Amino acid sequence: MRYIAAFLLVFLYFSPSLSAQEKEYEDLWVLYIDEDYEKLVNKATSLTENDKTRKEAMPYLFVSMGNYEMSKDEKYAEDYPKAFKDACKYASRWRKKDKEDTYVYDNKDYISELREGAMGEAEGYLEDGSYSKAKSYYKYMTEFGPEDPGSWLVYALVQKKLNDFGGNAESMAAFEELMGNVSKLDKVSMRLLKYALIRYSEDLYRDGKKSDAKALISKGKDHFADDNEFKIVFEDLSR
Repeated sequence: MRYIAAFLLVFLYFSPSLSAQEKEYEDLWVLYIDEDYEKLVNKATSLTENDKTRKEAMPYLFVSMGNYEMSKDEKYAEDYPKAFKDACKYASRWRKKDKEDTYVYDNKDYISELREGAMGEAEGYLEDGSYSKAKSYYKYMTEFGPEDPGSWLVYALVQKKLNDFGGNAESMAAFEELMGNVSKLDKVSMRLLKYALIRYSEDLYRDGKKSDAKALISKGKDHFADDNEFKIVFEDLSR
C-alpha cells in the first residue's frame, strides 16, 4: 500500500490545481505515510460524519487502512480492541460509496490483505460453531470484495447454518454468477474458494444430500486439480 500512497502523494504535490477535498486527501496520505494512524482515523472519521464529505468514498478507505494498521500493533490493542473489525466495516462502507469502483484497482492489494485477515477471524468462529460471529466477517467480505466467489459461498454456508434460507439463496446466486471469473482470482481468493467449496460440500454430505455435495465440490475440480487436499475431499464425496 505505501508505494501506492507515495505515488499518489507525489501526484498531488505536483498537480497544478487541487480541490479542497483533494487537499484533505493529501493530508490523509501524509498521516498514513508518517504512520500516525490514530490521527489518521480521527481525521478521516470526521470527514465521514461531515455533511459535505460523508458521501465521498476515500475517507472511509482511510479509516479502514488506519484501523487495519493499528490492529497489527499491540500498542493499540487496549484503546482500539475492535480495530480489525472496524477496518472491515469501513472498507465495506468505502466500496458502497465508491459506486463506480474508481479506487478499487489501486487498492486491490489492500482488499486482498484485508480479506486474508478476515478469513482467519471468520474461520475460527465457523469451526467453533459461532455462526453469528462468523457471519459478520463473511458479510463484510462480500461487501468490500463483492467480486470474490469464495466469500459469497462461505457466507451462504453460515446463512444456511443460521436458517437464513432467503439470504442463502441470494448468496448462492451471487457465487454461481462469479464462478465464471475464477481465472482472475489471486492466491488469497483461490484459497478461500477452495475452503468454501470443501466446507459447504462436506456440510451438505453430512445432511444426507450427497448428490448436492458432489455437484458443488465438482465446481472446483478444474481449478484445484493439482491440490491434494481438494482431491481427497473430492474423491470422498464422489463415492
